[in-house]
Amino acid sequence: MLSIELVWTDYFLALSVFVLIIFIGIRGTRRISSEQFLVGNRDIKWFLLGPTIAAGVMGGGVLMIFSEYAYEYGLSAMCIIAGISLGTFLLIPFALRFKQLADENSFYSLPDLFRQLWGSQVGLWVSVIVLIWTMGFMTLQLIAAGYLLEPTFGLPYWQGVLVTGLVVLIYLAIGGFRSVIVTDFLQYFALAFILILVLPSINSSLDWKEIITQKTHFDAGTAIGFFFLGALNILVSADLWQRIYAARSKADARKGVVFGGILVFAVGILLMFPALASGFLELQEGADEKTAIVAVFAKYTPRWMLGFAMAAILMSIMSTLDTMVFVLGLSISHDLMVRVFGKPVKYRLRAIRISMTVALLIGSSLAILYKGLLEVAIGVTTFGLILTPALLIRKRNWQLSKRSVLWSFYFGLAAVIVLVIGEIFIVDKDILTPENSILVFLASLVGAFIAGVYNKCSKK
Repeated sequence: MLSIELVWTDYFLALSVFVLIIFIGIRGTRRISSEQFLVGNRDIKWFLLGPTIAAGVMGGGVLMIFSEYAYEYGLSAMCIIAGISLGTFLLIPFALRFKQLADENSFYSLPDLFRQLWGSQVGLWVSVIVLIWTMGFMTLQLIAAGYLLEPTFGLPYWQGVLVTGLVVLIYLAIGGFRSVIVTDFLQYFALAFILILVLPSINSSLDWKEIITQKTHFDAGTAIGFFFLGALNILVSADLWQRIYAARSKADARKGVVFGGILVFAVGILLMFPALASGFLELQEGADEKTAIVAVFAKYTPRWMLGFAMAAILMSIMSTLDTMVFVLGLSISHDLMVRVFGKPVKYRLRAIRISMTVALLIGSSLAILYKGLLEVAIGVTTFGLILTPALLIRKRNWQLSKRSVLWSFYFGLAAVIVLVIGEIFIVDKDILTPENSILVFLASLVGAFIAGVYNKCSKK
């Protein structure tokens, strides 16, 4: 097992970072209003919106996932960075189109948008899909935190998972979405600083000729699959829509997403170097595909910054985790309890705090019981593709019918089930792969098309 030797200064730096995150997260939240807790009072300026978008998209959990992607798929896995960057910029016209609608109708979540466009039944389906999607991503971040804390700070895997969840819960329960915005700003730039710090050493150690020419580390089909998987998931990321709703104006939403896209691309390029290093460099004994990225930072970070580097990676994991926990809590308290079951709005704040606590307990249990970082990552991102056709096809003066949207969900869900069953029972071949994940998107498109044909035939 990989083990990183830290000294007291490393522990002091790491503890200081934890305390700072909690302090910043709860600062100024003594008399926080419902709107501030749920959506930042819809007053987030673009220069704050950009970093929080980037932090949510490209956190430390993503770094550890990238490293395992690179370990497993080689250079082709890096195409997901291009997809994520493109997807962030493609989000701009959607943000401008729906921001005013969101303000006028007090949207708090992605299901609110679908409910407004296609009715309560569609909204319920999207609520369930978002709930499963966010639970998967939340579990993913907790798995990454466990794998990070075990070799660095000597915590058993399960303790690392629980400690990370507890810290996030403390500032989320007090400050809500406002805490997400404020802490993300710090967490993004801490990760960017560490990546820039280790860049020269890692770059000088990589044999780029070998990386580019090794055909076993590049597959065109896998590369295309990663690209589309990254780009399409961004368009239906419930956490990014939450941030768009929180923007002060359409102009702030546009500038914020543009700024966020630039920051996503910048840190994405920086992430490529340690991710590739984890797959191509000969690292210290005991490192495997799940802890290789930890070994990379242990090897190339200046000794006096090692504790801060590990804490920065953990901070960036938390920046994605807190968003997913909050969105999941909102999905339960707002989308299901208020919108579906008609509970009074005044109980929403208490309900979201309870929901976040329960969600973290469930997510932590799943992370402890199942440690498959790679499988969970591909499975969750594949599942999110179910929602993409409805938003992509909708134009300014035309949109899919309610039946088309529902059928696209049914067909997409059926494709996910087939892939998962195939992955479980066909043991000698990988079924749930990046290239096969595109089948979910295609199945959803087919469902929408068949429903459209049915609608036309039924009118005749």
